[in-house]
Amino acid sequence: MNSSTPVNHFTLKPSDLSAIRLLAKNKEPKYTNHATEQTLVRDIFHSEVREVLSSSTNQIVEIQSKSNTPGQKHTHPRALIYDPKYQKSFIVVCSIVQTSSYPEILIITVEPIDPEKWETVENGNPALIRKI
Repeated sequence: MNSSTPVNHFTLKPSDLSAIRLLAKNKEPKYTNHATEQTLVRDIFHSEVREVLSSSTNQIVEIQSKSNTPGQKHTHPRALIYDPKYQKSFIVVCSIVQTSSYPEILIITVEPIDPEKWETVENGNPALIRKI
């Protein structure tokens, strides 16, 4: 994204998942430089990211508001999305931004499931939960 382009970030809620799915189906997400680098390093294709975002079985596992905490600083709200039914297991970290007349998905990073941070729960409906 061009740093001189004005960007509006949306506050994310769990109920926004259907809008994220619809956006992913109809418009190619934008990627930060970091996200592009991480997809290459982690052997995750952009098409796979889009499939996870548009999947009817994906889940928002966490919503993070903006943070000024050193080492965890980010200037906009973001959602961590995971699809327990997808053949590869990874989390998509994204925001919804508006730089023109339509909102867009901005991929911040993709990350593998770290068993030190995440626990898979099978309770009729598989889910991913952050360990405390």
